[in-house]
Amino acid sequence: MSRLRFPIHILTRFYTQSPSRLPPKSLMIKQADRIRRSKDGQADGSKLMVSSLKDIASMFQANSDTPEDEEREILHQQNYLRQQLESGELRRLLQNKFGLDESSLLMPTKLLIQNFPSLNAQQLELVQKAVTIDSEKPWHEVPHYMKQLQFYLAFGSYGPRSGIPFSSRGKPLDFAFKIPSPVAQDNQTKIHKLNRSQLTNLRTITDQRSEIFQATRLDPASKSILWFAIIVSIIVGIQEWRFRQESQAKSTILSNSV
Repeated sequence: MSRLRFPIHILTRFYTQSPSRLPPKSLMIKQADRIRRSKDGQADGSKLMVSSLKDIASMFQANSDTPEDEEREILHQQNYLRQQLESGELRRLLQNKFGLDESSLLMPTKLLIQNFPSLNAQQLELVQKAVTIDSEKPWHEVPHYMKQLQFYLAFGSYGPRSGIPFSSRGKPLDFAFKIPSPVAQDNQTKIHKLNRSQLTNLRTITDQRSEIFQATRLDPASKSILWFAIIVSIIVGIQEWRFRQESQAKSTILSNSV
């Protein structure tokens, strides 16, 4: 028994951990440096991971375009539209479609309203490019027919206002409010905000808009999936915040110990 005491005593000494014993100082220094480097490079690491995932996904797409290819294609399209404008293609289009009068430089409003929806994508893009270029000029240098196009693109039955009748004689259906707000004549007059009944509901002014906004409502299954995703995101965010707090606390303890 006496012969076994010494080995057992040695094994107990080496394999029994004391709760008050600190790790070696060199290990603590390395741990603090590692935490600091991981904390500093956390944002860069996430960006690198996202870009790496995008690069990997693009490898599995047969016809995937790089950002340089997209910029080159956009530049080529812009140059093509400018060449079309310089060659007089817009004038020919406006003469054939809208009856542009060369003497007055005006288009009949009836033809403009009637034939504008029949423009194809390429013709519409040409018109929009011309309007964009002329909008940068002084107002007195803009031709009359371009002013007509600018007005129709802004207030005509086009784009978001598709389906709303275009009329220059009356108040449009999508006018912001039903009754005018009173104008203050002096400092004593109190200005009140218009209530809901005095404002125009832009979602129900036409049957087409009512159908669109009713169709955009989520069904119960989609709502359940959406709420589940929100709850999971909140839980993950809380866990990440706790992990950061614990990492900061460990870093502070190690820094103080060093």
